[in-house]
Order: sequence, then structure tokens, then C-alpha cells
Amino acid sequence: MERETMEIFTRKDIQTDIFEVDGYLGNEKVKSLESYLLDLEEADCYVVDITLLDTKQSGLGNYSKYLIRFVAPKYEVKVDRKTWDRVRSEWWSFGAKTEKVFDRLDEAEDYRKKTESTGTLVEIICHSPLDLPL
Repeated sequence: MERETMEIFTRKDIQTDIFEVDGYLGNEKVKSLESYLLDLEEADCYVVDITLLDTKQSGLGNYSKYLIRFVAPKYEVKVDRKTWDRVRSEWWSFGAKTEKVFDRLDEAEDYRKKTESTGTLVEIICHSPLDLPL
């Protein structure tokens, strides 16, 4: 039975991040909330909600602190372990099976490198929360 994208994500997958917009004079590192949200979208993350935690305003600029809750993509590793049939001189298989699901692509790539060998095919499938139906 093949896994559906919806079964991979649960409420436990919601991550949090604190994001600060510090627009005071002399602060060269100013990034807007909108550009941060676009970065999350480009990384295939689904933003669950945004909460304003703190805000300060003065003649020198503005400061805002946000709590952002989001769901990041997951990486499913499917492995197809084939066996060489000496009688027929061909590879045969029972089909690919999901062996692990990772939160980070680099972990999935490491697992692929460790697992891949002659007769073993490894496929990484990215499951994005943005692909879920509304």
C-alpha cells in the first residue's frame, strides 16, 4: 500500500521560529516579515500562523517580534532491493518499499548513499505540505 502525502504530516510536525524585525536607525540587518515568509514558501514550508509577541515604536524606528508556526517538507526514502536470478539471468523484485521518512533532505541523501548498491535502487520523494488539498 502506497503512502499518501496526508498521512505523513501530523500536528507534531509543526515547528516554531521567532522572527524579529529590527528597523531602528543604524541597524544594517533589516529583513521584512514578508521576505521571510517568501523564504519559507520557497522552501516548501506551510505557515500555520503568525503571532505578534512584541512591538516597540519610536522616532528612531520600529521593532517587532513574531512567533511563526510552520510545517516543513518531509523526505520519504523508498528502496527497491532486487535479487539476481541466475536461471533467467535477470534482476527481480517485489517492489520498492518505504524504509524511512526524514525531516531534512541531507539526512535522506546520507541514507541513500549508505543504502545504494548493486541491485538496490533508492528514490527520495519530497512531500510538501503545500501540496495538500485545502
